[in-house]
Amino acid sequence: MRPLPELKAWRGTRAERAFVERVRTWSVLDPEAQQGAAVAHWSTCWFQRAALDVYLELLDTEVPAPGGGTFSALEQKMWSFLQLAKAALDALAREINLVYWHLDPRRRFFDPTGRTRWVTFYTVRERLLSLEDFRDDSLARLLQARTRAETADPIYRDLSHLATASLTAPQLIGHLELPESKRSASAPRAREARIFIPDDPRHWPFTYERGFEVGSLFPAILRWLELFADEVYDKLDLRLRGETR
Repeated sequence: MRPLPELKAWRGTRAERAFVERVRTWSVLDPEAQQGAAVAHWSTCWFQRAALDVYLELLDTEVPAPGGGTFSALEQKMWSFLQLAKAALDALAREINLVYWHLDPRRRFFDPTGRTRWVTFYTVRERLLSLEDFRDDSLARLLQARTRAETADPIYRDLSHLATASLTAPQLIGHLELPESKRSASAPRAREARIFIPDDPRHWPFTYERGFEVGSLFPAILRWLELFADEVYDKLDLRLRGETR
């Protein structure tokens, strides 16, 4: 039988290592809760790695020919990338929830041993920001500043929008541009093209004012996820040390 993952810093960044070590020595967690923390952390890293792998596969996928059919392996990989990236955020939220579930004596967060499918980035963020006891925590301030609609990071806003829109409208290949040297090629690859996603795949006719170009947007999402996760781990580490600054 496959063993459950251990609690370790899978990505190896400074912030991740500090957070993992803090959780490992946190006396509040019994062995079962420690294992839950290990699974939650591994899941965050799994989704991030899966998004990266899909993006690398996407680059070598053939660009569909104009009028070549309604189903495209490239488009399926684009859809998968967006959902995996969003799932990485949801997994990160489950780590936040686990920590605050044990910090809050009134247990107002979501039971980490229960129905975790309801624990998403949105639900955890809103719960944290709604509780006066934790509103001044540095993590709450980070989430307020970086992921709420009024002040959200542009990359977060783009990811959230496209992941949600593509759940019901997966037509993500809107406009394609190939360099002159590749236009006569029999099977050009995605890395050789500029692929634009419509501003909102749910609305026709498509527009492209927001400039969702896969070759620049997807790497930016991957980088943002890495940096944002480390910022969250840094704030969680501070909270576990008893600091709220």
